[in-house]
Amino acid sequence: MDIPKIIATAGKNNKKPLIEAMAKSVEGQINNKKEALNVYMDLDIGLKEIRFQAFPYQAGCENRFHYFGANPSAAKQVYAVRSANDFLKYWTGSTKGIFQNMLDGYLNDGELKDELSAAREAGLFDETGPKNLKQKDGSPAGFQIAGKEFQIEGEKAGAEAVLASLLGTGSGQQIMLVIPRIINGTKTCVISQHEDYTAAVAKTFEIPGGSRGVCHICGAEKPDINTLEYSTKFIRDGISKIFITKKINYARDFDKKKHQDNYAICWDCYQNILHGEKMVMQDCITSISRQPCLFLFEGLTKEIDYSEVPKLKDDIDLIFNPKDSEKWFDDFDNAMEDLKINDLFEFHMIFYDRNPGKSFSVKKTIESVSNIRFVQVNEAFAQTTKILKEDLPHFSLGKLYYMYPLRTDTHGKLINGKGLLDLYNSILKGEPLSRASVFALAREAIERGTNELNSSQIRNYNNLCDLPWLKQKYPQNTQDIYTKRIVALYTAFFHALQKLNLLNKEVWSMDVKSNEAVPDCFADVEEYLQRIGYHDLQKGAFYIGILVHYVGYLQYKQDHKTKPILDKINYGGMTGGAMIKLYLELMNKTRQYKRYASLSYCDLLSSQIQKYLPDKHSLNQLSPDENLFYLMAGYGFEVGRKYKKQDAETAETIKEDKDDNEE
Repeated sequence: MDIPKIIATAGKNNKKPLIEAMAKSVEGQINNKKEALNVYMDLDIGLKEIRFQAFPYQAGCENRFHYFGANPSAAKQVYAVRSANDFLKYWTGSTKGIFQNMLDGYLNDGELKDELSAAREAGLFDETGPKNLKQKDGSPAGFQIAGKEFQIEGEKAGAEAVLASLLGTGSGQQIMLVIPRIINGTKTCVISQHEDYTAAVAKTFEIPGGSRGVCHICGAEKPDINTLEYSTKFIRDGISKIFITKKINYARDFDKKKHQDNYAICWDCYQNILHGEKMVMQDCITSISRQPCLFLFEGLTKEIDYSEVPKLKDDIDLIFNPKDSEKWFDDFDNAMEDLKINDLFEFHMIFYDRNPGKSFSVKKTIESVSNIRFVQVNEAFAQTTKILKEDLPHFSLGKLYYMYPLRTDTHGKLINGKGLLDLYNSILKGEPLSRASVFALAREAIERGTNELNSSQIRNYNNLCDLPWLKQKYPQNTQDIYTKRIVALYTAFFHALQKLNLLNKEVWSMDVKSNEAVPDCFADVEEYLQRIGYHDLQKGAFYIGILVHYVGYLQYKQDHKTKPILDKINYGGMTGGAMIKLYLELMNKTRQYKRYASLSYCDLLSSQIQKYLPDKHSLNQLSPDENLFYLMAGYGFEVGRKYKKQDAETAETIKEDKDDNEE
């Protein structure tokens, strides 16, 4: 993956002026719980005062008002539009203040320079910054400047507080950009939109000089190779900023002048990168499994049409964010068709950490996934629903988020998100997975989810089957519903991995047929086991799980608020010996609860277990993780089923006992 080349390709057909590419976004800094506002800073020459006027922030206004952030730290501060924090930092005396810096050789003689000079003559600013600031009601500004510190009533105040005092806004608003205007009679001039200003700014983006060499992107020999200087103009929190040009140990021969030997960029490709980066950072960013992700696309048979990229990104994004609705199913099918009929291309997934305005760091990349492979994977996942039927209406890559035990810190930030990304990578790149590792993952999901549900509140692993929602929707039997769902998800997952030939050893045996007679009460169980592909040992563990559920049901009939039998399960894994011990205890419990139990049903259930487990050592052939999974699979299978037949038999037994006692 050649990131600069991909980005340059994305931007090479963009004919907009370079200044358009340099505008930065503040959308990532918006607090969604607050109303986002921009502010006009009006220098009124006639009234000889500066007033402030708030208006709603709109996405993309950074381009319209030419917001470039701050000038590089060593440079003179001349950019007009500022964030709230920069307003405080640079408008008030830092290197003379922005207005004065504009007059000191930055602007050519012309209309804008004349208007600024008139504002200065009116006493609206000097070398220390703006003067005669007014609050919304016309009274003098309610803050003071003490050195580099802003104070309100003697207390240190930040940007939000200072601007709120000028505007009369409250805690529910957030100031994004401060935009200066000059008002002179009936004429209003937005400084950042004036052609004299944009011409001056455009000059700063031009980088003269360079050396002759071959550009790594276009492959042509050019006289303007100047990677070191070009890279200083890349957006600090953009994907192109991963270039390292500051540390000498990354340079050839440890010579800082030879950084560009590693990757040479010409002037034309530099401009393409700037335009391309703006496009991909705007159109190709999404969130996958609560982790920010950037998609980059490359055509394999011909150059990709980047006008199609947003739609392709949305199709892929849809698959990673599943919803159980008829519309989503239709959208999924349409997305699959879109990806199939498109010309052959591949995409790269770049997971990253971004500090808005400061840095961009790559956490994980999944490279060179073709649209053909992506469709193949998702069709394999989707086909598992034919096997699971009503237990799982749909299964896609996006469901992995609800299966993988993701731990968060106290602020809700993922701690172990890389493990899930590695799993995505293995599946999409066709890298083999250990059967044991997937069973270990399933065991952990069962264990972590159960522990969360048994605690006083859900603090971690919220993603597992969306535990908070599950607990709210099913407050009486959350654990049962969770067990049923998480087991169904992993059952489907094993099937999908087998279909894609990604497991080192198969889990299900689809060619096993049985013609043995089955008791009527287990006909549906055996049909299910046959459909999934269980072999005998797996069936034995499964039936023990059914017995666990039945004993839990009997305990419920005994007015137990919980099911004590579940405490006998070791959710960290069950050895073969532990499984047999549990089975014997379960049979003993059915005798204890004989008033409510159907003993004939229990005997039939015991016979099924013994049929599949001929001796007490049989389950030692399965790992503790496997035993636990099949046990919980049997338990989950019974969740939601009614024991009508057993209840009828129990009622008859009670009647017979009563008749005997009366005699």
